[in-house]
Amino acid sequence: MGYQQAPDEVAGHPDDGKSQDELFKEQLRDALHKHADRIIDLFREMDEDGDGLVSIVEFRNVDTILGIGEVPDEVMDEIFYEWDEDGSGAIELDNLNALLRDGLAAKEGQ
Repeated sequence: MGYQQAPDEVAGHPDDGKSQDELFKEQLRDALHKHADRIIDLFREMDEDGDGLVSIVEFRNVDTILGIGEVPDEVMDEIFYEWDEDGSGAIELDNLNALLRDGLAAKEGQ
């Protein structure tokens, strides 16, 4: 049998103390930021009905579009509502683009 470290001996793991929901959010945000250079294409893929807006139902598919595995709907909904700053029930391309660009700038500034 191999040696197993006691939990207090495991140090410095970047996910320490984060809930599963927080990890899902981080994974989704990282994937979106990674694809920010093709945000128009990504937005068009999310905007299934072509109305120029991404609804909450359409947004729930972004995990599949990005190929990051299944993120629970409640996590997707939470991110959606954070990003739907005007409370309209939809995210516009300009809004998503600004959010991703601001997030990238903040990440690069760390």
